[in-house]
Amino acid sequence: MQDPKSSELLFEFASELLTVICFSASPHQKAMISKYLKEKKNKSVLAIGDGYNDIPMLYKSSVGVYINQNPKIEVIRASDYCIPQFKHLKQLLFVHGHWNQSRLAFVTLFSFYKNFVFLTIHFWFGIFNYWSGQELFDDWYLSVFHI
Repeated sequence: MQDPKSSELLFEFASELLTVICFSASPHQKAMISKYLKEKKNKSVLAIGDGYNDIPMLYKSSVGVYINQNPKIEVIRASDYCIPQFKHLKQLLFVHGHWNQSRLAFVTLFSFYKNFVFLTIHFWFGIFNYWSGQELFDDWYLSVFHI
């Protein structure tokens, strides 16, 4: 990818696809494609690597998965997940992904519930105090409310 025009054309083409598989590409090329899709197109990038040559790609991606039976510490540090065999990738994506989605949905609903209760308390306090502007909660409570 020495020519900038051909690089931009490749990146634009890759950004329109649902899946991009880089085969026989240099580590720099794989890292640049991951970086472009993540930063310029705001896409989530899952990089799957199996050796030292995939370290730049794992660093530039949103989620990096390292697959190998003999783990190498440098590659493990670059990846987010390390699995021993490719067959475990399905469980990592679907089972753990499902649980993560469920937890995020629960936290979001809890946040809405917590804010609704907080607003309702303030509303009724305002009615019973004739909209005087008096505060119900101390400042320290309001500062730690969203923690």
